[in-house]
Amino acid sequence: MVFPKFVACLVTEMQQKKMIEKEGLKSCHEARVEEGKQDYLIDKQKKQKTSVDKKKK
Repeated sequence: MVFPKFVACLVTEMQQKKMIEKEGLKSCHEARVEEGKQDYLIDKQKKQKTSVDKKKK
């Protein structure tokens, strides 16, 4: 009777580890998305500046 409880504990532990890993991956992905948005906005601002500079000339 101890064996099934042991297996159940192991299974629960493994599921919790997977959930933690998924959350970690999700947060990494969200961080990359934020970085990508910032890079996009910076590039957009640079392009606007260069187009304004070209119009001034």
